[in-house]
Amino acid sequence: MALTKAHNRMIAGQAASVDDFGADPTGATDSATAIQAALNSGAKVVEFPVAGSYTVGSALTVPANVQLEGNGATVTASSSFTVFNLTDGGAIRNLTIVGSVSAGTYDGSSIAIEAEGTNNHPAAPTYITGPKVENCTITNFGFMAVRLAYVKKAEVRGNRIADIGYTGVGGVSCEDVIVDGNTIDGVTPGSSGGDAYGVFIDRKDGLSETSDPRSYRCIITNNIIKNVVVSGGGTNGQGIDTHAGVDFLIDSNVINGCQRGIFVTSSVIGALGEQLGAKRCVVSNNTIVGTGAYGILLDGANSGGSVVDWTEDCVITGNTVVGFGFPNDALTGGIHLQFTKNTIVSNNTVKNSNCNLINLNTNNIGFSVSGNVLTDPWDDTYSSPNCIRIGGNDSRGIIIGNTFRFENASLGTYVAIKSVRIEAALTGLNVELGKCSFEGIDATHLGLSLGTTTGVSYFGFYEASGTGTLSLTSGGGTALTAITFPKRFPYNPTVTLTPQFPISGGGQAALLSVGNVGSGTISSTGFTAYANSSDLATWSSTGTVNFIWHAR
Repeated sequence: MALTKAHNRMIAGQAASVDDFGADPTGATDSATAIQAALNSGAKVVEFPVAGSYTVGSALTVPANVQLEGNGATVTASSSFTVFNLTDGGAIRNLTIVGSVSAGTYDGSSIAIEAEGTNNHPAAPTYITGPKVENCTITNFGFMAVRLAYVKKAEVRGNRIADIGYTGVGGVSCEDVIVDGNTIDGVTPGSSGGDAYGVFIDRKDGLSETSDPRSYRCIITNNIIKNVVVSGGGTNGQGIDTHAGVDFLIDSNVINGCQRGIFVTSSVIGALGEQLGAKRCVVSNNTIVGTGAYGILLDGANSGGSVVDWTEDCVITGNTVVGFGFPNDALTGGIHLQFTKNTIVSNNTVKNSNCNLINLNTNNIGFSVSGNVLTDPWDDTYSSPNCIRIGGNDSRGIIIGNTFRFENASLGTYVAIKSVRIEAALTGLNVELGKCSFEGIDATHLGLSLGTTTGVSYFGFYEASGTGTLSLTSGGGTALTAITFPKRFPYNPTVTLTPQFPISGGGQAALLSVGNVGSGTISSTGFTAYANSSDLATWSSTGTVNFIWHAR
C-alpha cells in the first residue's frame, strides 16, 4: 500500500515520503533501509514528514540531483559512521542530524554529511559538483559535521552546528565552494594531533599538487564561529583556516572564544615539507575576539627560514581583532605576517593583544600597513609591547597613516610602550615610516624604537609645525627662544626654521639656528631656536625675527 502511494506521488510529480517506504517516525526501529529506498526511488525530492524522529544504523547515499527535504525532522545515528553521502547535485535541507558521540569526544569515524570525489593519484582527482547542505542542525559528531573532498560548487549555508569533535565544516581540494551564514559553536577536543577547526578548506598534504590540488575561489562569509578549543594543552583551535588557498574571500565572519582566529598559511607536499603558499586571499570585515597566539596569520612556505613559496598578493582589511598574543612571546600578536609578498594590511582595528598588535615577523616583501587603528598592546613581563613590530630580515614596505593609541594603563605592567619597534641587527630592510597619528603619547608610551636604522626612513612619521619670534638687540649677542611642541614626538625630531619678512627694527635677517645652545636642545617635547646679531646682521636697534618651524 505504501509503495503504491509513493509510486502514485512520483507519477503526479510530487515528492516521495520516507514514511511511504516504511521509515519509522517514532525512532523505535532502524529506518536506514527504508530511507535509502526512498532516495533510490527516482523521485527528485524525498521528504521527511514534519517533526518525525528517525534512527539509522548505516550510511545513506543521496543520489545525483536528489533533494532531501527534512521539514524539521530528526535523524539520529545509532553508532559512529558517515550518515549521509552526497553525490553530484545532491542536497540536504532543513534536517536535524544527531550523532552518537557525546560532546567533547573525538571519533574519526563519526561524520554527519560527506561529499567526496575520487583521488586518482598520481593523476588528477575526479570531482563531485554542486552538493548542498542548507538550514540543517548538526550535533554530536566526533569528527566532522560536513566534510568535502574533491568537490566543486558546493554550498554549505545557514546550518547550526554544535558539539563536534574535530571540525565544523572541512574541505580539501575544493573549487568555488561557498560556506555562508552558518553558526558553529563548540568544536573540541580536537584530533590526537592537536588540531580543531570551525571551518577549513585546504589541500591534503599529499604526494603531489596534481593528485591533491590546492583549493580555489572559495568563499567563507557571514559565519558565527565560537569556542573552537583543543583540549589537553593544545592551542591550535582555529576559527577559519586555509592551507595554500587561492583567490579566497573570508569576509564578515564573527569568531569568538577560539584559540586562534583566521589562518592563511602554507601546505606540505610529502617529504618535501612546506612547498605551497597561499595566493590572492582577502580577509575582510571579520570580528575576531580571543586569547590565543594569533588573531590573523599569513604565512608562506619556508624551509629553515628560507622562502620556498611566498604567500602573496593578499589583503587584510576592515577587520576588528581584540586580544590574542601569548604573554611574554614576541613572536605572537593580533595580526602576524611572515614569508609574505605584496600584502596589504589596511583599515583594521586591533587592540589589547599581548606583545604585538601587528607583527611583521620576517621576510615580508612589498607590504603596505596603512589606516589601521592600533590600541594598547600589553604584557606583564615583555617590557616592550608594540603596536607594530618588524622582527626579521628582508622586510620591505611602507607603514603610513596609522593611528597609535595608548588608553588603558591598567591592562598590565607594560602597555603600548612602542608605536613601531624594529629589532636590532636586521639586514635587507627598506622600510618607510610615513606620517601617522598618536593619541596618548607621553614619555614612556608610543615611542619609536629603531634597533636597526640602516634601510629605515622615518622623517615625517610624526610632524608638527608652528611659529615663533626671536628678539635681538644690536650688540646684544645671542637671542634664544624656547618652543614646546603641541604634542610629544615619539623620538627626537629634525627641526627646520624659516624666517618671515618684514623684519622689525631694521637691519638684515639674522641666521636662525636650532638646537644645542646653552641649556637648549632638540628633544621629543620641544627645542630652542636662536640667532646671533653678529651673523651677517647689522641691527640699528632692537629687532624681532618671526619664523615658522617644522619638526619631523
